[in-house]
Amino acid sequence: LAQTHRGPIELSAYDDGSTDASGEMLHIWACRLRDANISVVLSGGTGTAYGCGGAKNAAIRQSSGSILVFLDADDVMAPDRIAASVAALAKHPRALVGCAWQRMPTHATAHYSQWANNLSAEALLAERFRETTVQMPTWTLRRDVFDATGPFETELGEDHEWLLRHLGSRGTC
Repeated sequence: LAQTHRGPIELSAYDDGSTDASGEMLHIWACRLRDANISVVLSGGTGTAYGCGGAKNAAIRQSSGSILVFLDADDVMAPDRIAASVAALAKHPRALVGCAWQRMPTHATAHYSQWANNLSAEALLAERFRETTVQMPTWTLRRDVFDATGPFETELGEDHEWLLRHLGSRGTC
């Protein structure tokens, strides 16, 4: 709600068969977001799970924006993330934009957080064969770039496989 971006924002969420209170929380937040003039599209909750890739694909299909900004359910977005990502995409339209992140609690997997947040541009590309170096919940990209690369696979590792396809089609990070 505290984003510095001054354009339209739409939240598209797909509940992939959660068995906790996720669906209820989505509806509570949907009311708050709509009150803040943020468009909300919710679906799913049928009890059938399609996995991370299937849920992401469903959320993308039902959305209408030209820029896709990913965020996992347990993440918090910095107030300038959308504005900074949109500005980066204006300069590099085929890019997959990512940002630094922090584990909570802060000491959880400190070695991994340090590694992932301090990769040089060269290391981002070199390490891509063993790890998703641009962490999925931080991704921002144009819809046409996503469409050109194709949907997420529905097996585990869908973000890594998608990143490799994106780079193979001359996309950038």
